[in-house]
Amino acid sequence: MDTLNTLRPQENSVLGLGWAYTFFKKLSFNGDLALSLLNRDKTYGALDSIGHYEVPKFVRSFTPINESSVLSYSARTELSLQLTDFNASTTYQRIQPDYISLGTPYTVNDLETICLAAGGNLLKGHLNLSGAYSTQHNNLEHALSTELLAQSGNLSINANVNKHLNLNVNINGAKVLQKDGLIVLNDSLRMDQLMLNYSFSPSYVSSTDIQQHTLSASINYTDLKDNNPATAVAAAGNNINLSASYGLQFIKAFKGITAGLNYSVYGQKDYRYYSTGLHIGGNAQFLKAHNWNLQGDIGYFFNRTNGATVSNNTTFSLSSGYSLHKHSLSLYSSYTITPPVYLNPLDKVNLNRIPYAVNTRNLSGGITYGYQF
Repeated sequence: MDTLNTLRPQENSVLGLGWAYTFFKKLSFNGDLALSLLNRDKTYGALDSIGHYEVPKFVRSFTPINESSVLSYSARTELSLQLTDFNASTTYQRIQPDYISLGTPYTVNDLETICLAAGGNLLKGHLNLSGAYSTQHNNLEHALSTELLAQSGNLSINANVNKHLNLNVNINGAKVLQKDGLIVLNDSLRMDQLMLNYSFSPSYVSSTDIQQHTLSASINYTDLKDNNPATAVAAAGNNINLSASYGLQFIKAFKGITAGLNYSVYGQKDYRYYSTGLHIGGNAQFLKAHNWNLQGDIGYFFNRTNGATVSNNTTFSLSSGYSLHKHSLSLYSSYTITPPVYLNPLDKVNLNRIPYAVNTRNLSGGITYGYQF
C-alpha cells in the first residue's frame, strides 16, 4: 500500500457551549467555548487509558480515542459596557492550531485575537468620538517557520457644528509584521509594512421649502511604508485625493443637478500619476407617485505622469429604480472610455512604466430586484 498517497479515515467530534449574562442592565458578558476531538486515523485501536489516566467512560461512549487523537479548543469572550453617552467593549478569541470546526465559525484556526473598542458623545450629541484597536497573530504553538502579526486601529471624530455644517475626521492604520519562528529571517525576506490613512470630510446643507443646496468636500491621504529593502521600491507609495461637489435639489419638482471636481496624485518612489476630473449629473422622479427615479452622470478626467504618456478618461453612468407596493426594481450601468496612447519613439519612453491597465473600455451594469415582507 502506498501510505504517502493514502487518505486515512478520520473522525471529528465537537462539543460546545455558550453563555450571556447582563449585570445592572449596563454591563454584559458573553462568550462561547468548544472542544474538538479529532481522530486522524480511525484504523488505530481504541484506548481505555492514556498513560496512568483512564479515559472516562462517557468520553469513550461519545467518541473513540486512539493514538492519533488530538484534543483542541476554541474560545471567545466579550465584555461590554453600555452607558448613556459612552460605550466600550473588549473581545478575546483563541483558536488552537488543530481545532476543526463543524460549521462556518472558527473555520480558520491557529489564531489569537484581541479587540478593544470605545465610543461616546459630548456636547449634547454634537461631538461623537469612536475608536478601535485589534491585534492578531498565529503560530500559537511555535511550530511554524514564521509568525504573522497583524494590527489595526481607527479613530473617528464627527462634529455637528450646527444644523447646516457637519465635520468628519477619520484616521486608520494597519501594520503587518512577519516575525521569526523556527527560522530567522533577514530584512530582505521579512514582511514589514505600515499603512496610514487620514481623511477630512466637511459638508454644508441649506434648504428651503422649494430648494436644498448641498456642498461637500473631502481630503484623503494614504501612505504605505515598506521596511523590506527588497520590496519597498515596488510596494511603498502614497496617494492624496481632493474632491468637492455641489448639489441642488428642487424639492417640489422632484429634480436635481450635481457637479463635482476631483484631483488625485499617486506617488511611488520618483514616479507620479496625476488625475484631475470634472463631472456633472442630474436626477429626477417621475409618475404621479414619484416611484420611478432616474439618475445620470458624465465626467472627464485629465491624466498625466512624469514618466510615461497616458490618455484621458471619459466616464458615463446611468441608474434607474422603480418601486410598486412591496416590489422594487433597479438597474445601473457604467461606461469608461480611455483612448489608446500614441507613443513617439523619439521620446525614449520606458515601456515598462506605461499604465496599460487604464487604456481600456470598461462597461459594467446590473439589475436588482427586492421584495419587502
